[in-house]
Amino acid sequence: MKDFSIVIPVRGNMKGLRITLGAFELFTTHKDKLEVILVADDDDPELMDYKLIGKDYSFDLTAYGVPRTDNFCESYYNFGARKAVGTNIMVFNDDCYVQINGWDDIVRGRIEANPQFNGVYLVNLLDSTYYDEKGLEFPRFPMISKKARETIGFFFFPQVRMWPADKCIHDLYKAVGCVITCHQVKLQHDHIYDKNDPSKSRMYRIMNEDIANGVFPIDGNAQAKKLMEAIHGKSKDEASTVSGQN
Repeated sequence: MKDFSIVIPVRGNMKGLRITLGAFELFTTHKDKLEVILVADDDDPELMDYKLIGKDYSFDLTAYGVPRTDNFCESYYNFGARKAVGTNIMVFNDDCYVQINGWDDIVRGRIEANPQFNGVYLVNLLDSTYYDEKGLEFPRFPMISKKARETIGFFFFPQVRMWPADKCIHDLYKAVGCVITCHQVKLQHDHIYDKNDPSKSRMYRIMNEDIANGVFPIDGNAQAKKLMEAIHGKSKDEASTVSGQN
């Protein structure tokens, strides 16, 4: 039985991935309770290397190749989450790393301190871009219980292809009231993109296409009711309307 499954899409970034995996090796107390799932483009020339590096680490590591697509959330993150066996699933990037020793024990302790959610929750960890110049306050790399993922059928809303999938899913769990804050665990995110020229950003291109195609706002009422039922054993009609902001 695994306590944590980490899903990491990787794109031709073995150097960054080694830092990410090395931090998990260094800072995870119970590595036998951890699995890492890599999801790469099937045309990535380093795909075979991703499949072989597991021998270098003390935790379980599996790599999958998938067809390249712009549907980042569904084809990479949701794909990996469906493969996960851990009680808790966290999405991650190949340019991120944990910064505190024993992060897994800290998160486990916070979860155990909140039994009222009946195993259905989102864990709000603190990443280095949590507070930006716009004052956004939501986790870029949420952790969600496997029970919650199975309850609503996905980790991220599949129709949201990239950003702001993390905000949309946080809005859902916040509306339900089952967010566990764990800011003792900090995640460093070294992603750099050209804020002065959004046209160069793949993230902005996909987000703007989703906006133009009417993906937003996201209606999460059906999922909120399912989560309420899983937590309380009955439906609560007062579940708040959940919508993605763009």
